[in-house]
Amino acid sequence: MRHFLSERLWGKVEVTEPVIGEILATRAMQRLKGVDQAGYYEPYMPGTAHSRFEHSVGVYYLLRRFGAPLDEQVSGLIHDVSHAVFSHCIDYAGRGGSESRQDWQDRAHGAYVLSSDIAPVLRRHGFSIRKILDDRRHPLKERKLPDLCADRLDYSLRSAFMYRIIPAAAAFEFLDRLVIRDQNWVFTSGRAALSYARLFLKLNRKFYSGLASAVMFRTVGDAVSAGLGEGIITDADLFRTDSVVLAKLRAAKDSGIMRLLRRMDRLTPVKRVRSGGNAAVTVKSRVVDPLYLYRGRIRRLSDGRPDYVRIIRREMKPKFYRFLFRD
Repeated sequence: MRHFLSERLWGKVEVTEPVIGEILATRAMQRLKGVDQAGYYEPYMPGTAHSRFEHSVGVYYLLRRFGAPLDEQVSGLIHDVSHAVFSHCIDYAGRGGSESRQDWQDRAHGAYVLSSDIAPVLRRHGFSIRKILDDRRHPLKERKLPDLCADRLDYSLRSAFMYRIIPAAAAFEFLDRLVIRDQNWVFTSGRAALSYARLFLKLNRKFYSGLASAVMFRTVGDAVSAGLGEGIITDADLFRTDSVVLAKLRAAKDSGIMRLLRRMDRLTPVKRVRSGGNAAVTVKSRVVDPLYLYRGRIRRLSDGRPDYVRIIRREMKPKFYRFLFRD
């Protein structure tokens, strides 16, 4: 049955395939409405919160708009379903995640999907779960940095919109300047590719790997880790919602937890320091090298641009921060 989702960035998103509608209604997908895309960014930019559910719908929208096959649309829709509470902050909670790669969710993905209520929906509609989970079969959905993919395009344009850097109309303008060639996202001009690359670079430096995110990752990770260690929350709680875990941590009235929550809520003065301090963190850094059309041929933005090659090399390296919390 045809229906529409109301979406803050992309507007009305059409859903016509029954399998998509059924997946959207699952408990696993609905849970993502309570998982913040950035982690816990409201203390730093109030009014900018957006969920993993919104991003997942956005990835589905891009894949559908650009003609990806249905199995790739399904794969895109569920690609973030295994995110724990506070998204990538879980990589900083001592549960086996990598601070520099932020890949805890990726490693948990297959097992989570198989154990979720999404699995019977996929089987009922004749999809191979193994193939749905194989990113090698879905190059429009997922590619490694610095390439473009639907996941990367949506989260970057969405965060640029939510952080008030660009209006929704500008996000659509980027889409209007994209085509698919040989299973690659390709801009129609070098100017469009450069404009997007500059936007992404700004997002990475200020938000994805910036100081505020570094403090957020460290403080949220520490609070969740302490809550797990004290038995205030459980591993099962990690697959609930941000608000559920926050409520449990606050209700415990544990002095150590409350100190960490104050840090998390930006109520504790903190200063970045070169040495010493009482906290440190490594943050994943990102950069893109878009493809574009030039006289009918596909080129990379970095082709013939040694300055941008240097930017790529620098921005692909994880960033390290050391802090002094005054509490």
